[in-house]
Amino acid sequence: MIHAPGLQRGFLGRGFMMLIVIVLLGMLFLAVTKPSEDDFHTWTRANIQAGEDADLLERALALTVRTQARLETSYRDYAIFAIVETRMADRRRRFLGITGQWIQIEDSQ
Repeated sequence: MIHAPGLQRGFLGRGFMMLIVIVLLGMLFLAVTKPSEDDFHTWTRANIQAGEDADLLERALALTVRTQARLETSYRDYAIFAIVETRMADRRRRFLGITGQWIQIEDSQ
């Protein structure tokens, strides 16, 4: 068999190997930037506080929701993303955690 350095090596050619490297780097990026359960609780507290007015009743309700969210939260780690299921204010909500952000994907009563 003659070896020609400029020819592709079939299935494991340079293009395929480059694709594998890009996919692996992408997966590594997603794994490193996946938010943690503590990140979710911090994000939840920040969103509740941002929506509060000066009304004392609303602040008490927000504190109750924050406590309930911490107690009724299920965090599932899928290596490159996370799913959080929680009950807040009598609603079941699901969030997708990816690239350091939380995205609500379900809201049901």
